[in-house]
Amino acid sequence: MSACRPYHHMAAGCFTKMHGILHAEKRKPMGKIHNVEKMTDNRFVNLYHVDATSIHNTPVSYYVASRAKDVPSLKLKTGRNDPDGVIIYSIYGEKRDKVVLVRQYRYTLGGYIYEFPAGLVEPNEDFHEGAVREMYEETGLKCTTSNLNALYVHTDNKRRAVYFSFIHIIPNESVRIKLQPNETDDYRFISFEEFDKLAETAEFSVSESERYQLYRDMIKNNFEKI
Repeated sequence: MSACRPYHHMAAGCFTKMHGILHAEKRKPMGKIHNVEKMTDNRFVNLYHVDATSIHNTPVSYYVASRAKDVPSLKLKTGRNDPDGVIIYSIYGEKRDKVVLVRQYRYTLGGYIYEFPAGLVEPNEDFHEGAVREMYEETGLKCTTSNLNALYVHTDNKRRAVYFSFIHIIPNESVRIKLQPNETDDYRFISFEEFDKLAETAEFSVSESERYQLYRDMIKNNFEKI
């Protein structure tokens, strides 16, 4: 029989042909980027213009919003999804049965919402150090990198962001939160059961709610182990 047999019985010649077909299928046509220009110079997010030719040989003028500081740092240049944000899930209470939330004003929403302490990593800053800094800036609580337990890394394609998350334990029952001037106006220590309900309301950050729903079981399991 001249036809190729199933993979695990393939003769060498048949496998070579099939191997070539598989690789040909993987080599899909790609567009060609000619130039990338940074259009803005903001601290947190910038706009980039991409001049390219599509796979159909037609001109493309495309705009990308990114947290990258410059063109060489864009994913289309590096090919990497480097984490640029940190989230801290802080556990509080003698039974370690409460989480810490802060309420911040978000201009894009025109109002206040509750969030976990979080923020962007500064250039050349280690993610652990960024988490320690953000925790202090938003709550006034001091922690060290050794107090942080890595949890998950999440790529948010819709928001073009990659988040590195940590679990942090607040050891002092009499701890006091220091709110961040002009940004953080309230905080809450709430149980997991209360938070599950809050996460489904408009009072809580939509993006953080989406991530929490994805990793809910992982987060709760790690809380119980610590």
